[in-house]
Amino acid sequence: MKFTRGDTKVAFEKLWYLQRKHAQHYASLDLSTPVNPRQDFDKLAAEPVLKYLEERSFRQELPVYEALQPGASRENFVRSLLRADARNYTNPEEFVNRSISFFSPPTKESLQTTIPLWSWKLHHVPKDTEHRVSPTEFLTLLEVYDQVPDTAWNKDELKFWADTIIKQMLMKSIDEAPHLKEDEALTLRFSKAWSTFVHRYIRWAIMGAKSGPDGSVAMGILGREEALRRLELAKEVVLETYRKDGEAKKEDSPVDGALMTGA
Repeated sequence: MKFTRGDTKVAFEKLWYLQRKHAQHYASLDLSTPVNPRQDFDKLAAEPVLKYLEERSFRQELPVYEALQPGASRENFVRSLLRADARNYTNPEEFVNRSISFFSPPTKESLQTTIPLWSWKLHHVPKDTEHRVSPTEFLTLLEVYDQVPDTAWNKDELKFWADTIIKQMLMKSIDEAPHLKEDEALTLRFSKAWSTFVHRYIRWAIMGAKSGPDGSVAMGILGREEALRRLELAKEVVLETYRKDGEAKKEDSPVDGALMTGA
Protein backbone atom coordinates (compact mmCIF):
# COMPACT_ATOMS: atom_id res chain seq x y z
CA MET A 1 0.00 0.00 0.00
CA LYS A 2 1.18 3.51 -0.71
CA PHE A 3 0.99 5.79 2.32
CA THR A 4 0.18 9.44 1.99
CA ARG A 5 2.27 12.08 3.69
CA GLY A 6 1.21 13.10 7.16
CA ASP A 7 -0.68 10.94 9.64
CA THR A 8 -0.02 7.25 8.91
CA LYS A 9 -3.06 6.11 10.90
CA VAL A 10 -5.72 4.75 8.57
CA ALA A 11 -9.36 4.17 9.56
CA PHE A 12 -10.92 0.78 8.80
CA GLU A 13 -13.42 2.49 6.51
CA LYS A 14 -10.51 3.68 4.35
CA LEU A 15 -8.97 0.22 4.31
CA TRP A 16 -12.26 -1.36 3.20
CA TYR A 17 -12.58 1.33 0.53
CA LEU A 18 -9.09 0.53 -0.78
CA GLN A 19 -9.84 -3.19 -0.63
CA ARG A 20 -12.96 -2.77 -2.75
CA LYS A 21 -11.13 -0.57 -5.24
CA HIS A 22 -8.33 -3.12 -5.56
CA ALA A 23 -10.79 -5.98 -6.06
CA GLN A 24 -12.70 -4.01 -8.68
CA HIS A 25 -9.47 -3.20 -10.52
CA TYR A 26 -8.19 -6.79 -10.52
CA ALA A 27 -11.57 -8.07 -11.67
CA SER A 28 -11.31 -5.87 -14.76
CA LEU A 29 -7.89 -7.16 -15.83
CA ASP A 30 -7.60 -9.03 -19.13
CA LEU A 31 -7.28 -12.73 -18.25
CA SER A 32 -5.65 -13.49 -21.61
CA THR A 33 -2.44 -11.80 -20.54
CA PRO A 34 -0.18 -12.87 -17.66
CA VAL A 35 -0.65 -10.90 -14.45
CA ASN A 36 1.53 -10.20 -11.48
CA PRO A 37 0.80 -12.87 -8.80
CA ARG A 38 0.08 -10.00 -6.42
CA GLN A 39 -2.67 -8.88 -8.77
CA ASP A 40 -4.03 -12.30 -9.67
CA PHE A 41 -7.77 -12.07 -9.09
CA ASP A 42 -8.12 -15.83 -8.77
CA LYS A 43 -5.46 -15.98 -6.06
CA LEU A 44 -6.69 -12.88 -4.27
CA ALA A 45 -10.42 -13.56 -4.25
CA ALA A 46 -11.75 -16.54 -6.24
CA GLU A 47 -9.67 -19.24 -4.55
CA PRO A 48 -10.30 -17.94 -1.00
CA VAL A 49 -14.06 -17.75 -1.68
CA LEU A 50 -14.11 -21.27 -3.14
CA LYS A 51 -12.22 -22.59 -0.13
CA TYR A 52 -14.63 -20.85 2.22
CA LEU A 53 -17.66 -22.24 0.35
CA GLU A 54 -16.31 -25.78 0.55
CA GLU A 55 -15.88 -25.42 4.31
CA ARG A 56 -19.27 -23.76 4.77
CA SER A 57 -21.10 -26.42 2.75
CA PHE A 58 -20.30 -28.94 5.50
CA ARG A 59 -22.34 -26.97 8.04
CA GLN A 60 -24.95 -25.31 5.83
CA GLU A 61 -26.83 -26.45 2.75
CA LEU A 62 -25.95 -24.40 -0.32
CA PRO A 63 -28.24 -26.01 -2.94
CA VAL A 64 -27.26 -23.94 -5.97
CA TYR A 65 -23.54 -24.24 -5.33
CA GLU A 66 -23.72 -27.94 -4.47
CA ALA A 67 -25.70 -28.68 -7.64
CA LEU A 68 -22.72 -27.52 -9.72
CA GLN A 69 -20.09 -30.06 -10.66
CA PRO A 70 -16.93 -29.72 -8.52
CA GLY A 71 -14.08 -28.11 -10.41
CA ALA A 72 -14.55 -25.82 -13.40
CA SER A 73 -18.31 -25.34 -13.02
CA ARG A 74 -18.05 -24.09 -9.44
CA GLU A 75 -14.96 -22.04 -10.21
CA ASN A 76 -16.60 -20.30 -13.18
CA PHE A 77 -19.75 -19.62 -11.17
CA VAL A 78 -17.83 -17.99 -8.31
CA ARG A 79 -15.57 -16.11 -10.72
CA SER A 80 -18.58 -14.67 -12.58
CA LEU A 81 -20.24 -13.56 -9.36
CA LEU A 82 -17.05 -11.96 -8.06
CA ARG A 83 -16.44 -10.07 -11.27
CA ALA A 84 -20.03 -8.82 -11.33
CA ASP A 85 -19.88 -7.53 -7.76
CA ALA A 86 -16.15 -7.00 -7.18
CA ARG A 87 -16.59 -3.47 -5.88
CA ASN A 88 -18.28 -4.92 -2.78
CA TYR A 89 -15.67 -7.57 -2.06
CA THR A 90 -13.94 -7.37 1.32
CA ASN A 91 -13.32 -10.97 2.45
CA PRO A 92 -14.72 -14.44 1.62
CA GLU A 93 -17.14 -14.74 4.54
CA GLU A 94 -18.62 -11.27 4.15
CA PHE A 95 -18.92 -11.69 0.38
CA VAL A 96 -20.72 -15.03 0.64
CA ASN A 97 -23.07 -13.65 3.30
CA ARG A 98 -23.83 -10.69 1.07
CA SER A 99 -24.39 -12.93 -1.96
CA ILE A 100 -26.08 -15.82 -0.12
CA SER A 101 -29.06 -15.85 -2.49
CA PHE A 102 -26.73 -17.08 -5.25
CA PHE A 103 -25.84 -20.15 -3.22
CA SER A 104 -29.07 -20.76 -1.33
CA PRO A 105 -32.16 -19.60 -3.26
CA PRO A 106 -35.11 -17.69 -1.79
CA THR A 107 -37.81 -19.99 -0.43
CA LYS A 108 -41.52 -19.57 -0.79
CA GLU A 109 -41.71 -18.54 2.86
CA SER A 110 -38.95 -15.93 2.52
CA LEU A 111 -40.61 -14.46 -0.57
CA GLN A 112 -43.91 -14.24 1.27
CA THR A 113 -42.29 -12.28 4.09
CA THR A 114 -40.44 -9.87 1.80
CA ILE A 115 -43.23 -9.11 -0.65
CA PRO A 116 -44.42 -6.09 1.41
CA LEU A 117 -41.14 -4.32 0.57
CA TRP A 118 -42.71 -3.11 -2.66
CA SER A 119 -46.23 -2.56 -3.90
CA TRP A 120 -48.38 -2.92 -6.98
CA LYS A 121 -48.39 0.73 -7.89
CA LEU A 122 -45.99 3.24 -9.41
CA HIS A 123 -44.08 5.59 -7.16
CA HIS A 124 -42.77 9.10 -7.81
CA VAL A 125 -45.48 9.99 -10.30
CA PRO A 126 -48.12 12.71 -9.80
CA LYS A 127 -51.00 11.58 -7.57
CA ASP A 128 -53.57 12.56 -10.17
CA THR A 129 -51.90 10.14 -12.60
CA GLU A 130 -51.08 7.40 -10.09
CA HIS A 131 -51.16 3.97 -11.75
CA ARG A 132 -52.08 0.69 -10.14
CA VAL A 133 -50.40 -2.38 -11.57
CA SER A 134 -52.26 -5.53 -12.51
CA PRO A 135 -50.19 -8.47 -11.22
CA THR A 136 -51.62 -10.90 -13.78
CA GLU A 137 -50.92 -8.53 -16.67
CA PHE A 138 -47.38 -7.82 -15.48
CA LEU A 139 -46.60 -11.49 -14.88
CA THR A 140 -47.77 -12.30 -18.39
CA LEU A 141 -45.16 -9.91 -19.79
CA LEU A 142 -42.45 -11.64 -17.76
CA GLU A 143 -43.21 -14.90 -19.57
CA VAL A 144 -41.03 -13.55 -22.39
CA TYR A 145 -38.04 -14.95 -20.48
CA ASP A 146 -39.38 -18.46 -21.13
CA GLN A 147 -38.72 -17.88 -24.82
CA VAL A 148 -35.04 -16.97 -24.39
CA PRO A 149 -32.96 -20.02 -25.38
CA ASP A 150 -30.08 -21.23 -23.27
CA THR A 151 -27.62 -20.20 -26.00
CA ALA A 152 -28.78 -16.56 -25.68
CA TRP A 153 -29.09 -16.54 -21.90
CA ASN A 154 -26.68 -13.74 -21.00
CA LYS A 155 -26.86 -10.39 -19.23
CA ASP A 156 -27.11 -8.32 -22.43
CA GLU A 157 -30.00 -10.36 -23.86
CA LEU A 158 -31.80 -10.41 -20.51
CA LYS A 159 -31.34 -6.66 -20.06
CA PHE A 160 -32.81 -6.14 -23.54
CA TRP A 161 -35.97 -7.97 -22.51
CA ALA A 162 -36.19 -6.13 -19.17
CA ASP A 163 -36.00 -2.85 -21.10
CA THR A 164 -38.64 -4.15 -23.51
CA ILE A 165 -41.01 -4.91 -20.61
CA ILE A 166 -40.44 -1.41 -19.23
CA LYS A 167 -41.26 0.13 -22.62
CA GLN A 168 -44.42 -1.97 -22.93
CA MET A 169 -45.63 -0.88 -19.49
CA LEU A 170 -44.83 2.74 -20.35
CA MET A 171 -46.86 2.48 -23.55
CA LYS A 172 -49.76 1.10 -21.52
CA SER A 173 -49.56 4.14 -19.23
CA ILE A 174 -49.57 6.45 -22.26
CA ASP A 175 -52.58 4.64 -23.71
CA GLU A 176 -54.45 5.12 -20.42
CA ALA A 177 -53.34 8.76 -20.09
CA PRO A 178 -52.76 10.18 -23.60
CA HIS A 179 -51.70 13.57 -22.20
CA LEU A 180 -48.38 11.94 -21.22
CA LYS A 181 -47.31 12.21 -24.86
CA GLU A 182 -47.54 15.99 -24.61
CA ASP A 183 -45.37 16.24 -21.49
CA GLU A 184 -41.83 14.98 -22.07
CA ALA A 185 -40.80 15.46 -18.43
CA LEU A 186 -43.84 13.51 -17.20
CA THR A 187 -43.18 10.72 -19.69
CA LEU A 188 -39.61 10.50 -18.40
CA ARG A 189 -40.90 10.25 -14.82
CA PHE A 190 -43.17 7.37 -15.80
CA SER A 191 -40.33 5.65 -17.66
CA LYS A 192 -38.13 5.84 -14.54
CA ALA A 193 -40.99 4.69 -12.34
CA TRP A 194 -41.60 1.63 -14.51
CA SER A 195 -37.87 0.91 -14.61
CA THR A 196 -37.74 0.98 -10.81
CA PHE A 197 -40.81 -1.27 -10.57
CA VAL A 198 -39.56 -3.88 -13.05
CA HIS A 199 -36.02 -4.06 -11.67
CA ARG A 200 -37.28 -4.15 -8.08
CA TYR A 201 -39.59 -7.05 -8.91
CA ILE A 202 -36.83 -9.01 -10.66
CA ARG A 203 -34.45 -8.44 -7.72
CA TRP A 204 -37.14 -9.68 -5.32
CA ALA A 205 -37.96 -12.73 -7.44
CA ILE A 206 -34.35 -13.70 -8.17
CA MET A 207 -32.55 -12.67 -4.98
CA GLY A 208 -35.34 -12.30 -2.44
CA ALA A 209 -34.72 -8.53 -2.44
CA LYS A 210 -31.22 -9.13 -1.07
CA SER A 211 -28.11 -7.28 -2.20
CA GLY A 212 -26.16 -8.22 -5.28
CA PRO A 213 -25.58 -7.19 -8.90
CA ASP A 214 -28.26 -6.04 -11.32
CA GLY A 215 -31.14 -8.48 -11.81
CA SER A 216 -30.30 -9.24 -15.44
CA VAL A 217 -26.69 -9.89 -14.48
CA ALA A 218 -27.85 -12.13 -11.62
CA MET A 219 -30.09 -14.18 -13.93
CA GLY A 220 -27.21 -14.58 -16.36
CA ILE A 221 -24.92 -15.88 -13.62
CA LEU A 222 -27.51 -18.28 -12.20
CA GLY A 223 -28.32 -19.74 -15.61
CA ARG A 224 -31.60 -20.23 -17.42
CA GLU A 225 -32.97 -23.19 -15.47
CA GLU A 226 -32.39 -21.74 -12.01
CA ALA A 227 -33.51 -18.21 -12.95
CA LEU A 228 -36.76 -19.45 -14.53
CA ARG A 229 -37.43 -21.65 -11.51
CA ARG A 230 -37.13 -18.61 -9.25
CA LEU A 231 -39.36 -16.48 -11.48
CA GLU A 232 -42.00 -19.22 -11.43
CA LEU A 233 -41.87 -19.50 -7.63
CA ALA A 234 -42.21 -15.73 -7.29
CA LYS A 235 -45.17 -15.80 -9.67
CA GLU A 236 -46.82 -18.45 -7.52
CA VAL A 237 -46.33 -16.33 -4.38
CA VAL A 238 -47.72 -13.21 -6.08
CA LEU A 239 -50.83 -14.95 -7.42
CA GLU A 240 -51.54 -16.58 -4.06
CA THR A 241 -51.15 -13.23 -2.30
CA TYR A 242 -53.30 -11.52 -4.92
CA ARG A 243 -56.03 -14.15 -4.53
CA LYS A 244 -56.01 -14.00 -0.74
CA ASP A 245 -55.99 -10.22 -0.78
CA GLY A 246 -58.93 -10.17 -3.19
CA GLU A 247 -60.91 -12.57 -1.03
CA ALA A 248 -60.22 -10.47 2.06
CA LYS A 249 -61.38 -7.30 0.31
CA LYS A 250 -64.56 -9.00 -0.85
CA GLU A 251 -65.37 -9.83 2.74
CA ASP A 252 -64.82 -6.21 3.80
CA SER A 253 -66.29 -4.44 0.80
CA PRO A 254 -68.50 -5.26 -2.23
CA VAL A 255 -65.97 -3.45 -4.42
CA ASP A 256 -62.90 -5.34 -5.55
CA GLY A 257 -59.62 -3.54 -4.84
CA ALA A 258 -56.18 -3.68 -6.38
CA LEU A 259 -53.48 -5.62 -4.57
CA MET A 260 -51.69 -3.44 -2.06
CA THR A 261 -48.89 -5.10 -0.15
CA GLY A 262 -46.81 -2.16 0.94
CA ALA A 263 -45.94 1.44 0.34
